[in-house]
Amino acid sequence: MQRRHPFNTATLADEDLSVDFAAHTTPSDRVAVVATEPLTADETWVPFAPGELRVFVGGALHGVPVGA
Repeated sequence: MQRRHPFNTATLADEDLSVDFAAHTTPSDRVAVVATEPLTADETWVPFAPGELRVFVGGALHGVPVGA
């Protein structure tokens, strides 16, 4: 999951809790979240392929993902 301005509110997938990311970030922030399962219920998560490697620099995908 990559996030950048404008940040939205996200609802956790396993708890009845929402987080307003705009309240905790600035317009210049970028964030990448890597998890084994989607953490939020209202955002689009992009799965890695088995054996795939991705490199993030400063919250952004760097280069082309490398498959197994």
